[in-house]
Amino acid sequence: MKAIIANSEDDINNAAIQWAGEHQTITAAKLVFDMISSEADGQCDKMVFDPLILAEGISPSEDPILEARSPVYAVGLGRKLSEKAKM
Repeated sequence: MKAIIANSEDDINNAAIQWAGEHQTITAAKLVFDMISSEADGQCDKMVFDPLILAEGISPSEDPILEARSPVYAVGLGRKLSEKAKM
């Protein structure tokens, strides 16, 4: 995973505005797969991504889109689980 560091003129509170120019990037993480498995057992079915659950020392931007995403993703999970229950 690469992190792109904002320049002083970049708007970090509006995800709809693309940053222009050159930016410093750092490697923040490396994902390594050491095995694969079938999705048949559904281990991730009841999990939801929440962009506001952050590690200690990390804080969200003031982008209002972030505030909207958490409840929307939760609704999506509820719908997904409801559809699976009907099967």
